[in-house]
Amino acid sequence: SDEIKLLAKGWSIKKDILSKDVYNDANEKVGVVEDIVVTPDKALSYAIVGTGGFLGMAKHDVVIPVNQLKMKSGRISQSQAA
Repeated sequence: SDEIKLLAKGWSIKKDILSKDVYNDANEKVGVVEDIVVTPDKALSYAIVGTGGFLGMAKHDVVIPVNQLKMKSGRISQSQAA
């Protein structure tokens, strides 16, 4: 069915995103993806990225729209919206 074909081309969030490091445009690690939240209408998805917690910084979570995340060469980077 068309749905099966769509799933085959889809993205495994658990395998490809969860627990992965996230980098910024300067190729600096900004955090780790800890969760994915989908709005009730399924219009938007957000990644919960745990930042800090290293070099004496306090750890906190940042919410990033999934459409700002790009997968390139097995790494996740956040593209800053202009």
